Amino acid sequence: MSATVPRRILWVPSWYPTPEAPLNGSFFAEQVEHLRRAGHRVAVAATSPLSAATLRRQGPRHALTMHQDRDDPRIVRLGVPIPPPRAQMGDSAVAKERAQAIIRRWRGHRPPEVIHAHSALPGLLVARELAHAWGVPYGFTEHRPSSLELPPNHPRTCRLRDYVGEAAFRIGVASEFSAALATYYDAPFTTVPLPVAEYFFDTALRKPGETFTFLHVSLVDDNKRADTVVKACAALAETHADIRCRIIGASGEVARLLTELAQRLGISERVSIEPPADRAAIAEAMSHADCFVLYSRVEAGGTVLGEALASGTPIVASATTAGRSYASRATGGLVPVDDHAALVTTMEDVYRRRRSGDLAPAALREYARTRFSPAAFAERQGCMYEQAIVAHSPSR
Repeated sequence: MSATVPRRILWVPSWYPTPEAPLNGSFFAEQVEHLRRAGHRVAVAATSPLSAATLRRQGPRHALTMHQDRDDPRIVRLGVPIPPPRAQMGDSAVAKERAQAIIRRWRGHRPPEVIHAHSALPGLLVARELAHAWGVPYGFTEHRPSSLELPPNHPRTCRLRDYVGEAAFRIGVASEFSAALATYYDAPFTTVPLPVAEYFFDTALRKPGETFTFLHVSLVDDNKRADTVVKACAALAETHADIRCRIIGASGEVARLLTELAQRLGISERVSIEPPADRAAIAEAMSHADCFVLYSRVEAGGTVLGEALASGTPIVASATTAGRSYASRATGGLVPVDDHAALVTTMEDVYRRRRSGDLAPAALREYARTRFSPAAFAERQGCMYEQAIVAHSPSR
């Protein structure tokens, strides 16, 4: 049966963008739109974990109230209290209550044919209860490396292992992460790379210019190590007068410290430190860059690396789970996680190759289109939904 057969799907992500934080999980919203454009009817029950402190501060009545999205009635938002790990039976009781709240809101509508949870806490907990109540299959995608930090023999991990094992499909967002998840949960995982929004494929391809810009985009924090990118650009600037550095995603104290660093290194006129930008602005920035650099300590999904390649921009990435999935000599370069000298050397290698005509933008874009385009994602994900529904059908 074709993967494009329209299906009723409920997503249960563990976080989702809000008007106050539009970039937090923006890739979830984009993926939902990719599936809708492919013909699927996708609703979203966006969960968010609530700590005991949040419950006390906001009060249970306010914190636990379910809200319908102002702009899209197919999206509801609800907080889910997360009991401390030692409360062995707390997860199930809370998840059942939250699932029943969703089911009450759903009255009068046909239930979904398949449910897709994103990350274990709290999405998987709630999705499993919904699936059991409605008698439909559920699947699971994990995005967070931190999900593997709880000891494998911990009671909560054991319960989650059972829930993951029950899932009709299990997805990791990078091949090595999928392997780690399979070991941790003792169940097979399939890798489905995170898709790249179509507008990254639509920007004009970069032509060689007088300057060579290294770009970094993230919600800059200690893990992303944008300061190391600035230092590497300073090292390259000693021998290459055309080097420029652009950091997008720094604000407040982080932006101040990066600005002061560029001044101390004597390259402030070559460095641009900018606040977080919307997706369209990021796509435009990608198309004007000569190389994208992501030197994180830890990175699981790395969608931004796919976005750079879709823009026709080569990448230099640290050898994180995501970095090893995207970066190679064919797409730019891969460097050890803690090797500043190797970072500088690899960035200079990309600089020289790009200047000589290697790493052609059109070739990088085509490579990305076959792997990370919305159409490729919708087809791959749609096949999984179809297989789960057919396998669960009583007539099978």
